[in-house]
Amino acid sequence: MKLAMSLSKSFFSIITLSVLLLAFSWGDMAEAVTLTFKPKITNWEAIDLGSPGSSLVDLDAGNGVILDLKGNEIGIFDFQSTLTNNKSNSEIRWLNVQYTFNDSLDSIIIQGRAEQRSDTKLFKQDIPQYYAITGGTGKYSGAKGVCKVVMVATKDWVNTCKFQAFKIKF
Repeated sequence: MKLAMSLSKSFFSIITLSVLLLAFSWGDMAEAVTLTFKPKITNWEAIDLGSPGSSLVDLDAGNGVILDLKGNEIGIFDFQSTLTNNKSNSEIRWLNVQYTFNDSLDSIIIQGRAEQRSDTKLFKQDIPQYYAITGGTGKYSGAKGVCKVVMVATKDWVNTCKFQAFKIKF
């Protein structure tokens, strides 16, 4: 009985130590990243998939370039959004965006609920919207965090994304 109890305590100690070592080693692999940039849409298509007019499952899709705050091109992006709810003066959409930086190896993906005006299909100006960063590639592999998106003027957005990324090299 004492031997079984001693083995049980030893096993528990080994498991606890392993979990702690793993947690600390993952912490060393993660890197805090903040990116601030301006996406500029160059192509935007609205596809009426539901009933005529604004209706559920209507799709918007497009792409554009990513600019730093000085206006230099630093990447590209692709997006799609699906209408999930009509309100009296706005539409609720499920948004997916992949931002690809520099040499197309480094990217982040954001997803979430977007609320935009029914008349212009744009966000309300100066009201931040927050999206989950659900992944990434290259130096942003496994990115997890939050991206704040603010339309500061008509079709002029500023994104600030804060996330943890893993130091994974191939």
